[in-house]
Amino acid sequence: MSVSVILSVDSSAISEVSFDYDENQIGVTYNSNPDKSYVFACKDPLSVENEIRTAESVGKLIAKLKKNEILVPIEV
Repeated sequence: MSVSVILSVDSSAISEVSFDYDENQIGVTYNSNPDKSYVFACKDPLSVENEIRTAESVGKLIAKLKKNEILVPIEV
């Protein structure tokens, strides 16, 4: 499994974003519920990781990616 975890996301809403390149999944952990990670399917997690690393607002970017169905919720 190839996973890269970003622990120090500079966001008031999001505490952690994780990437599973083998499964094409992204995990998002919100500050409001740090014990739960929401998992999303993503066709190009590396591209999303690069966007997150350069985003001014990670929370707004995640919301936009969900709205545009770049991130699709997975029930786990």
